[in-house]
Amino acid sequence: KNELFETLTKPYLYSIQEYNTFLLHSSSIIKDDEAYLFLGPAGTEKNKHAKLWAENLNAKIGNPNRNLVTIVDHEPALINSPWNKLSTGTDAKLKGIILLHNGPSNLIDAMPEDKILLRLWQHTASPLWTSSGVEKSLMLYEKFREKIPVHMLSCTPDTNSFEILKDLYNL
Repeated sequence: KNELFETLTKPYLYSIQEYNTFLLHSSSIIKDDEAYLFLGPAGTEKNKHAKLWAENLNAKIGNPNRNLVTIVDHEPALINSPWNKLSTGTDAKLKGIILLHNGPSNLIDAMPEDKILLRLWQHTASPLWTSSGVEKSLMLYEKFREKIPVHMLSCTPDTNSFEILKDLYNL
């Protein structure tokens, strides 16, 4: 199963990159055609955070594992994915990316831009192993960073972590 996935995925990743689209290992929620992504290393409970946000916002869970992002009408967007078992069937404007980090309490960490880029790249499944892939991804990341906020949240997966970012996103 994994070999088949790898065989089919690599050509797909190359092809979508030609359309300024890339795949992020992340969980997502969609509320009123607006999407939020949760990224983090294994063990940060991305899906648990997405479910917490979905419950508190009466939102839908998008993709629990792999999300396609691109630019639609000059705006960052989460687009429907072939891997999405819980598909909402619609694309959504990307309004925020939350980088999760397990911590003893809930707080927003200030991060330099280069560290944000590094964290995003750690969760990118697009072809970053070629110079062309790196260049295209950098250009797309720059467009995203101009338009949407990325926050680093050191947190525990509880309601308080949702409350911290709720005000930042005017939810």
